[in-house]
Amino acid sequence: MTSRGASAVSHAADSVSQFAQQAGGRLREHYGDVTDAARERYDRAQDLVRHNPTQSIAAAFGVGLVAGLVVGPGAAVALSPAAGRLAARRRRGQFSCY
Repeated sequence: MTSRGASAVSHAADSVSQFAQQAGGRLREHYGDVTDAARERYDRAQDLVRHNPTQSIAAAFGVGLVAGLVVGPGAAVALSPAAGRLAARRRRGQFSCY
């Protein structure tokens, strides 16, 4: 490698190093802001649930119901091999409770 090539590589490495240091500094600066905002929203959500437990349970039930309808009954088959085998036996009429 020529001295010009080595110089170019060294310059590129220095530029990348500077960029990484600046990016890391920015991330550290904003990390505190993001964690504070997340903590504040979590505390507000906790207060909302604490002051409105019935509404919170109803909302959670509704979200779960909608998610279940969207995903459909086949989701259990996809998630569990045993459920898949059971569903296949039911379709073939081989299912027995005994």
